Amino acid sequence: MRISLVLMSLCVFCCTADAGVLNFTGPFDVANWTQAMTNGGDGSFDLTNAPLSVTLFGSNNAVSGGIASDTRFSITPTTGWFIGFDWQYSTTDDPSWDPAGYSINGVFTQLSNDAGSQSQSGQVRNLLIVPGDVFAFEQRSVDSFFGRAQMTISSFSATVSSFSATVPEPASFIPVAVAFAAFGVRAFRRRRATQTR
Repeated sequence: MRISLVLMSLCVFCCTADAGVLNFTGPFDVANWTQAMTNGGDGSFDLTNAPLSVTLFGSNNAVSGGIASDTRFSITPTTGWFIGFDWQYSTTDDPSWDPAGYSINGVFTQLSNDAGSQSQSGQVRNLLIVPGDVFAFEQRSVDSFFGRAQMTISSFSATVSSFSATVPEPASFIPVAVAFAAFGVRAFRRRRATQTR
């Protein structure tokens, strides 16, 4: 029984050992993301701390205000993932004028609190992204005036979900085959030992 449990544990470990991503590396390397600003905004990106973190700066270039603009850092994975990250937000304006968050296929989820302080932070865990989803971090500016906001993303992680569109490499099935073979041999020996008594 102990041998069976050890083999099963080994099998699970071998099949899942390479299923995770830490920080902005591998398929989530910053080079694989698209940087965009909307409506002529002067937002920007700071990738100097990558792969540990990335920072998005909102727009602040409207002479008289009233110009909405988004600073967007997006990616379209071909594999299903559960992602997680920490976020830190700060603004010199009122938070309600510079919301920060993320979007999936254009549907925005605000993380910053309009009624909160000028410095905020939080975590997101186990957010499901299916193959083909357009996922983006967004620092928005409602008026592009009276000061910009910024959002820093750190501790980014991703784990392959069951919605993965990729086919596992044949090598990942080897531990499974070994485990099943060991179970079969053990069952055969046990049956044979029972018959000879």
